[in-house]
Amino acid sequence: MKLRGGRGARSKKPAPTRKKVGRPKKNYRRTCPQCRRKLKTPQGLKKHLAKELKCDPASVAARTTARKELNRRAAKRAHKKKGTPPEA
Repeated sequence: MKLRGGRGARSKKPAPTRKKVGRPKKNYRRTCPQCRRKLKTPQGLKKHLAKELKCDPASVAARTTARKELNRRAAKRAHKKKGTPPEA
């Protein structure tokens, strides 16, 4: 009995390769040089770098200390407000 080849994964021909449709995309850099954050698109990187708040370590640390100070002041204010009796 002779087995016929032709049914199975090995007998299938590879799909013909076609040229991809669309604009050719170049391999642009998408990682921020300061914070090493990888963004999805080069446009996202441009937007990230154009932000008013910079992402270098000194700026991030300064923002963190400023935020802590604001939170501390807000907590003190809320505590004082809570302690005073309401005016009748």
